[in-house]
Amino acid sequence: MVDLPLAWWTQLGLHVLVPQLMIAFFLGALAGPIVDPHVTAVWGKKVALKCIIDVNETITQVSWEKMYGKSSRTIAVHHPEYGISIQGEYQGRAAFKNYSLTDATIILKNVSFSDAGEYICKAATFPLGNAQSSTIVTVLATVKEGQQKLPRSSKGHLAAICTAATGKPAAEIDWEGGLGEMESSSTSFPNETVTVVSQYIIVPTRFARGRRVTCVVRHPALNLFLVDAPEVSVTGYDGNWFIGRENVQLKCNADANPLPVELVWTRLDGQWPEGLLSVNNTLQFNSPLTYNYTGTYICKVTNSLGQRSDQKTIYILGNTFPSKT
Repeated sequence: MVDLPLAWWTQLGLHVLVPQLMIAFFLGALAGPIVDPHVTAVWGKKVALKCIIDVNETITQVSWEKMYGKSSRTIAVHHPEYGISIQGEYQGRAAFKNYSLTDATIILKNVSFSDAGEYICKAATFPLGNAQSSTIVTVLATVKEGQQKLPRSSKGHLAAICTAATGKPAAEIDWEGGLGEMESSSTSFPNETVTVVSQYIIVPTRFARGRRVTCVVRHPALNLFLVDAPEVSVTGYDGNWFIGRENVQLKCNADANPLPVELVWTRLDGQWPEGLLSVNNTLQFNSPLTYNYTGTYICKVTNSLGQRSDQKTIYILGNTFPSKT
């Protein structure tokens, strides 16, 4: 059954359904959307759930559902006529990456443990009908690392304590130093997080005095490649741009995952002197510098998660020449 608002059913009429089923029978099943079968998210962060619909048919609606036991609940819908709707507890936390019906990827912010589970991306098309694919989301809690030396009252037998707090799953703790032994304990909490405490025990000797020991914490959430909006910085200005200087440029540096889809240079006052040329992530000054180039230059970088910018104010100096070396 095609997921359409009730008003659409009254407009289509039942006589449309029989030809639709016949066409689906002769043309074959509709391929499911392209998703990541397994996605790992971190508590409190954001995560992208990919859903790409690669079809030649008309897409009449795309939606996301979350499974609760044997039943499902709709969390997001994009309809070409009625727009985008985010349902229930996901309002304010879930958003489609863009307005394209062929890319139904959603971004889920402020991930909680209750967000773990199976998500279904559905595409309703005409005339072939529905297709769907599932994504399993696992939510981890990154650990809080801590290492502390014990006071002298420990008599030197207990050299240090290392704590990996509130991780999901439990973190693994090892020690590097080769001087002693470790004793570990763990405490589980109702939210399924675990705090691990490891004690490093040595026999005090002259050889051990002043030696370095290192606590090593291993946890899946510490190695994730997280998605985020771009981090932007503008470089290339050394403060010594003077009248007549040539071959200078500004560079826009963007650290982003997903990768940037757009990079735009502008100037704060709206002017654009002759000789400025934007090439990839650089702004080239192709004419000898004049006072006209004094101004604040802005680089705006956009990816699927948002837009950020940085700016650099350039001052063109007069009667100044490069220093002799």
